[in-house]
Amino acid sequence: MEIQGTLIKILPIESGAKKDGGEWSSQNIIVEQEGQYPKPVSITLFGDKINLLNGIQLNDKLSVSINLESREYNDKYFTKVNAWKISKL
Repeated sequence: MEIQGTLIKILPIESGAKKDGGEWSSQNIIVEQEGQYPKPVSITLFGDKINLLNGIQLNDKLSVSINLESREYNDKYFTKVNAWKISKL
């Protein structure tokens, strides 16, 4: 799946410890889709995918390849949008 739009925000990197003692890191970006009613989408870059932002700046027009993932917690579902490829348009 692919989302196209303008990068409007880069959030700080978050990190922590895994249950097995390893480390994790993630970073979210906000891409605003174009159209009559522009909609911002929060996209997560996990682990080494954070490096996809190298050379990317605010207001760049992007094409972001994504996977959708939902997790259940207490009978509620939460969906994440995970990036695996980013390219400038």
